[in-house]
This record gives sequence, structure tokens and C-alpha cells, in this order.
Amino acid sequence: MNIKCRFNADFCVSGQGGIRKSIKANGLVIVAKHDDSNPYDDKWVDGKLEYTGMGLDGDQSIDYMYNKDLAESNTNGLGLYLFESFESNSYFYRGKVKLDGEPITRRRKMNLARIGEWLSIR
Repeated sequence: MNIKCRFNADFCVSGQGGIRKSIKANGLVIVAKHDDSNPYDDKWVDGKLEYTGMGLDGDQSIDYMYNKDLAESNTNGLGLYLFESFESNSYFYRGKVKLDGEPITRRRKMNLARIGEWLSIR
């Protein structure tokens, strides 16, 4: 699928970034990349996607950029739309998803705190 066409036609968001806000769709477009280009360890565990929020330098903050919108998505009215990629320039639209529980914090590579979000497809 040509992700730029889908992003532009349906969501009107940038073609870059893991979390992109869409005014048109009143939601967040979440892009989970499962290849070497992703600095995070986004993965499926027991039918739920463990997705790492935004931020690369130092400890991540729940208040950084769209992390707060994502963390509050069950109550703030924003929809979540998931795309996945397993190789460069190839994306699959998985549909509308929902945050499943509260955000979690874990220590990961290089002792940086990473905010993890559990997403489940509804």
C-alpha cells in the first residue's frame, strides 16, 4: 500500500514519525515498525501490541508530544489508527485500535526509561 496516499487521503498526516496527529480523523495514527530502522522494541505480546511512545533522548515523558494524547485516548475522544511495517516502504493498515490499560514504564536499552502503551484491536 502507498502509505502517503492513505495518510493524505484518510488522515491528512505527515509521512514521518511513529505517532502522527490527524485533525481530519480526530485521532492519532500509530506506526509500529518491526525492522532495524525502529529504535524501539515494539512487539506483540499475548495478542496486544506493546508500543513505545515518542522520545529518543533521555527518559521519556508521558507529557512529551503525543504521548499524553495516546495515554488519555480512552477518555479524550481521540481515535487510534494502527499501521504496521515489516520492511522499508511497506505498510499495512490494521484498523482502529484501543489503549488497553494504563501506560507502563520499563527500563530498556541503554537504561533509558521507555513509556510502553498496550494497544489491542477492537
